[in-house]
Amino acid sequence: MESNAETIPHFRTMILVCKDCGCDWQLTDMEQQAMYRKGLAMPKRCPECRQTRRQHQVTSGQGGDLK
Repeated sequence: MESNAETIPHFRTMILVCKDCGCDWQLTDMEQQAMYRKGLAMPKRCPECRQTRRQHQVTSGQGGDLK
């Protein structure tokens, strides 16, 4: 019998380098799994830089793509 259950890849906690500040940061296996399920791309910025970027775009009235 074939299973119709979605096969989720095995994820491991990763240490990444932030595109903006250059710091090392950790992306856990659970965070990766959640992103996979939502169809989101891997982040390129650390959580602090992502938050700063979002706040800047909200206060400057810029919306849309948060590349």
